[in-house]
Amino acid sequence: VKNIIFCFTNARATFYKPGDTYVPLKQLLEDRSVRIALKESTMYCFDNEAIRFLAARANGVDFSAEDTNSLQESWRRASDELKRAISHLKIIKPQSGRAIKQLEDVRRTITGLSIPMADITRVIQENIDLQKGYEKELKGLSGEEDDLRDRLKMEVIKHDVIEFDQPRTVCVSCAKSVTVSGVTCMEFDTACHDPCYLKTVTPSVMGHQELRGCWAMNGGDTCRVCGHSYLEHMHTMHKASPKKVIEDDPQVLERLKSASDRQTVIQEEIRRAKDSAKRYKKEYRRIIEISARFAQFIRKNAILDFNSSLGDYLKTQIKKLEDAGSLSDTDKKRLSGFRESLRRYEEEVKIFQEAVSHGEATVSTNNEVGELIEELKNLPLTGESFKISLQANERMIKQYTEHLGMPKPPTRSKKRHSK
Repeated sequence: VKNIIFCFTNARATFYKPGDTYVPLKQLLEDRSVRIALKESTMYCFDNEAIRFLAARANGVDFSAEDTNSLQESWRRASDELKRAISHLKIIKPQSGRAIKQLEDVRRTITGLSIPMADITRVIQENIDLQKGYEKELKGLSGEEDDLRDRLKMEVIKHDVIEFDQPRTVCVSCAKSVTVSGVTCMEFDTACHDPCYLKTVTPSVMGHQELRGCWAMNGGDTCRVCGHSYLEHMHTMHKASPKKVIEDDPQVLERLKSASDRQTVIQEEIRRAKDSAKRYKKEYRRIIEISARFAQFIRKNAILDFNSSLGDYLKTQIKKLEDAGSLSDTDKKRLSGFRESLRRYEEEVKIFQEAVSHGEATVSTNNEVGELIEELKNLPLTGESFKISLQANERMIKQYTEHLGMPKPPTRSKKRHSK
């Protein structure tokens, strides 16, 4: 932002001031939450007549003494303004093209993680509830049950994704809630524009400014297909598809062969359920902490403000459920889960902001953000889910890069499985 300046042309008519351009420019920056100050050191006013005068003289056009004096003054003003701009630019620290590219890559990666983070934290909440229910069921067993072997099996939900062949513009507000393996997730089967190859749109980010260029927006801010604002749309090439799996402990099943050991085995399973819930809670807390640090990184390094954080997505989902009116028990549970995640997220953001302002912490660097992303990928319980989501976004970027504008066949979907 510090390296951006504004140059105003045709400034002679406004006495070498920004004139009427200043107000709409200021409003544009405010509307888009762009943090660029409009002050003397960032604004430079030139006039085109000086260049026209030079070109005309070079082509043999004669001017009266009065016109020449007037145009020479315009030239002097333009020259002085250019010298002022160069003096300002000389003291600005230059930005490395490689560093800018690295920053953009990191920013694109973490903004594309906001929706997977929301989905994965929701799956974690479901798993904690599953383990609590499993523990309660185990406590009611005597060990004499004929089907004990089948009942000593722990169910867990894994976050998975289904990928489409091509990028698409979807409306988050139009997405349907569907239940997959006992978990409610958002269904993006209906696309407002499929395929959509806007190459400057960050995947999985709601309300990205470049979505205004999508065919569906028809050159404006409102979708011609669904009638919602571009702020409620995003680019995606995949959708969440959680699945329920059984985690067997072979040693438990082996020990059940001894009738005298049955109650001991049940108690061990109770401890395993408690331990599993604790581990999910630990990962939940860490994901929230990392998402807060991502938010601070984006806030510091983004010129344009858009719905790029976990908090923004959670607010959208909460509003959608609140506006729905009558909710099923499943949706009430989802709403409660989203509110709890938002509360924890905002609390963590506040704590981290205060630590930064007091000098007790610093906003993460590119390399540190990279380390946090690697930490997410290596989480024992949900790391594989983050890997799948990141790989899906990378494949989407690759699609943008390789697309040559040739006709594409209708979109098909394919499943990418977790391990």
